[in-house]
Amino acid sequence: MPPHVSVIIPVYNAAPYIKTCAYSLLGQSLDNVELIFVDDASTDDSVNILREVIAQYGYKQKKIKVLCLPDNVGSASARNIGLCEATGRYVYFCDADDWVEPVLLERLFLKLEKTQADICWCDFFMEYEKETETCESLHPSEGENVLLSYLKYGWNVLWNMMVRRSIYENNRIRFYERINYGEDYGLTVRLVACSTKFAYVPQALYHYNRTNQNSLVSQSRNSEKRLKMADGYVRINMRIIEFLGNRIRENGLEEVLSWRMLAAKREWIRHKERWIQYYNTCPFANKYIDMNPLCSRFDKFCQRVILIPFLRNILPCVFALKRLTEK
Repeated sequence: MPPHVSVIIPVYNAAPYIKTCAYSLLGQSLDNVELIFVDDASTDDSVNILREVIAQYGYKQKKIKVLCLPDNVGSASARNIGLCEATGRYVYFCDADDWVEPVLLERLFLKLEKTQADICWCDFFMEYEKETETCESLHPSEGENVLLSYLKYGWNVLWNMMVRRSIYENNRIRFYERINYGEDYGLTVRLVACSTKFAYVPQALYHYNRTNQNSLVSQSRNSEKRLKMADGYVRINMRIIEFLGNRIRENGLEEVLSWRMLAAKREWIRHKERWIQYYNTCPFANKYIDMNPLCSRFDKFCQRVILIPFLRNILPCVFALKRLTEK
């Protein structure tokens, strides 16, 4: 009998967190679950800690895979390797520095079985050092344009959704490789676009760790990483636009996709060598600058200025002035 659910956990230098993550997955109330840990050539003790935890669950070891990659290939490729190993009816992803409630897999699985949906979402917790915040997931209503709603929704992540594996296989959906920023968004939008029925469990079941200073979210506060992240997000948005093709106009998606692209490439404005690239990338998005809820008033001002060739050169002065006012 194939597993009900395949859980894929990419691991990279997660030694401080992997024990909590593994215990939460091994202690699930749902039986017949396949766990696939993909270690992306960690340089710390992640794998040894993981194996010590797994050894305590001898009766489950036949359904646990620990794949140790010889070279670091990045999160997207590591996840794709996990997908190729998956044999369950449904697929679920968990990050190695997070943890889940004991009933997460059971609640999502039973909801999918009952509704015969392709995707099921749940709410989640944001775990900060001194507080926990409960966040509500997308819960589409009947007749709603779910793809449009999902593009407008802020949290386009994998860890609060369980997906029928046939959606991946029948549509040949995999992570975009060599783009390790925004990969969840790049995958989940395609999953939603290729699905027809959706479900929702109104309960917070996932704990998203916001204390890990090595996570991409934490790195986004580091100015040295922002340009690289912007490049990745622009590439992801370009691939999504290419994938959706004619569905953009048919489903009224041009405006929200433009918001996403404008938000992705705004970091380029701070780098003079990227100004021409900014100007030439998805110019159709510029007509939506003023109504974009993803950008601040300052962002919008700069986006307007960069479109006027004889005004662009004032931008370094604008950024310098802004830095002074923020001190």
